[in-house]
Amino acid sequence: MNSPSLREKGFLSAFLQSVRIKQAAEHISGTKIIDIGGRDGRLSEILKGKQYTVIDIAPEALAKPGLKYIRMSVYDESIVKLGKFDCATLIAVIEHLEFPDKAIGNIGKILNKGGRLVITTPSKTGDRIHKILSEIGIDSKDASEDHQKIFTLPELKWIIEKNGFNVIISRQFFAGLNQIVVAEKN
Repeated sequence: MNSPSLREKGFLSAFLQSVRIKQAAEHISGTKIIDIGGRDGRLSEILKGKQYTVIDIAPEALAKPGLKYIRMSVYDESIVKLGKFDCATLIAVIEHLEFPDKAIGNIGKILNKGGRLVITTPSKTGDRIHKILSEIGIDSKDASEDHQKIFTLPELKWIIEKNGFNVIISRQFFAGLNQIVVAEKN
């Protein structure tokens, strides 16, 4: 399988990914972390000394050598067999999910009491700009076309809280183009 060209990925994609990862990393707590939809495990680069696991539906070939990578959907009920985690991340993932409510419910099953859920996602304005940039090859066209739903902060808060979490942070970042929600499991 050939790697996507810079044109297919978009010139801006790697930069935006690093902004989101840095923002999420500031709120990660505990030592056992699960990165849902983490593809290549880039978050692991800044999580030194932590037990780090990626689950994703993408082929394992995307993962870095030595990374604990499990090819699995967040909807898969057998996710509970992975054990308990201190923190789960969905970095620029929830907007791609067809059933985000089910995903959050399953994540709740694998987090310890008080465990953290860290979500980043584009704002509605950020999504509109993303679509424009993807059309001219500056950002990833595939990622833009794959968005199922762009959430407002109140929508995210509602879906997270109804699944047994207490939202502790809910705000925009990166000039309002992205959003972060941090919650703890009740």
